[in-house]
Amino acid sequence: MQHWYLGPILDFSYSYADTLANLRRYIMENGITRVALIGSSMGGFAAMKLGSDISADLVLAFAPQACLHAAWRERALDRRWPWKMAEIANIGYDGLDVRRAYISSAPASTVLFYDSSLHVDRQHARHMEGLPGVELIEVEGGTMSQLRWHGLVR
Repeated sequence: MQHWYLGPILDFSYSYADTLANLRRYIMENGITRVALIGSSMGGFAAMKLGSDISADLVLAFAPQACLHAAWRERALDRRWPWKMAEIANIGYDGLDVRRAYISSAPASTVLFYDSSLHVDRQHARHMEGLPGVELIEVEGGTMSQLRWHGLVR
């Protein structure tokens, strides 16, 4: 539904709380002792948010959004997905700022890769800067021209 995994996930969950419960149950039922989450862009936001909430061992996030609050996004000149941002505002999701989540409960290690040539990627990465266990890796050249959207993972 393109709500940064904060809402329902088709055939998996009805809400973020349900997603989190299902993930925790899966980890427990399968005796998993180490958890790594990986995501790009919207999925990078989800990997960091879920990683914070389950205290993951490792999060790898590629060009993630780190904050979805309208005022923060405006200051960062991140004007992408206005229709989705309006939906998120209308639904009233909590947990739109991953930095805030990391301050209360962070994964053991987060490696955040971002394209230094894209202003919005730099802003989201810098939002996570200075947090314990967070390493920022600057990659130049993952421009939108390579793949229509983020070319960083490529």
